[in-house]
Amino acid sequence: MNFQFPQMSADIFHYTSENGILGIFQKDNIVLQLTKADCMNDISEGKEIFDSLKRVCIKLHDTGKLNDERYNAILNIKDNVPETLPVGWFKRNSHQTSLDESNLEKGEQVDSIMMTNKVCDVYLMSFCKCSDLLPMWNYYAAYGQQGYAIHFKRNTLPLLHYSKECYADVVNVIYKDSEKDKIVEEIILRSLPVHDYLKYISDWLSVYRYQFKNSAFEYEQEVRYLVGIPQKPEKETYEIKFKTKKGSIIPYIEIKLDAQKQFTVTGVTIGPFADVELVKKNLQFYLEHQNHYVASINIQTTHIPVRF
Repeated sequence: MNFQFPQMSADIFHYTSENGILGIFQKDNIVLQLTKADCMNDISEGKEIFDSLKRVCIKLHDTGKLNDERYNAILNIKDNVPETLPVGWFKRNSHQTSLDESNLEKGEQVDSIMMTNKVCDVYLMSFCKCSDLLPMWNYYAAYGQQGYAIHFKRNTLPLLHYSKECYADVVNVIYKDSEKDKIVEEIILRSLPVHDYLKYISDWLSVYRYQFKNSAFEYEQEVRYLVGIPQKPEKETYEIKFKTKKGSIIPYIEIKLDAQKQFTVTGVTIGPFADVELVKKNLQFYLEHQNHYVASINIQTTHIPVRF
């Protein structure tokens, strides 16, 4: 069995506002802010996978592949799927994990990729596959803000943490119900010979819970930068900070890209605006004031012929 985690190297883009630009391009540093995964704006965050689980269980039960006992047990697994990710997932040697087929044939316990009890709280930052996407510009225009899309080198983001005890990866968000259901069905079918099949399913669902998103958001073309902070770190890791939003306290971390790491940022696209040339001129001046290297990156303007 192979669960696929495709290798990624192309640029990805973080949409933000003028205030976001000021927060990211700080004096002599680029600062990335990652929010604890269960505190994101989408109220269904991390829960979409259970809709897929229900659809798949009904299908497998109706076709006789799940008996009544297992059908009910798997449907009730929701409260046992952790919101954390195992260190083992981040530390895998490639973006592909193979399970031992011989163990499956013998009906023995199969170790999943969770071969450690050490787990991480997940912090994430959202990116997009496209640098000039009208629905994303519309989002910022609706709030009376100017939109910017900052360009990042996707394959460099997981390399920023060598001095910290944390783990990182970049993953595509999965929107299509057919794709989500195929993954969940494979997880369940592969669990059937496993003695502790509920633990097996729970482990794998925890891997995918932050990759599944409702199909209504497919226009976002989202890519996620995931950083795992061990719950019991043994050495220095990122400080957990807190902010308030809509009456709630939100945990987050800040990742600073010093001069040696700033190669991961390659450009900025400016969204539609009444006087886009003035916006571009002021952004260039700001970047020059903050950091000479950042000022040399490519600044371009939208190709979409609309002005808000």
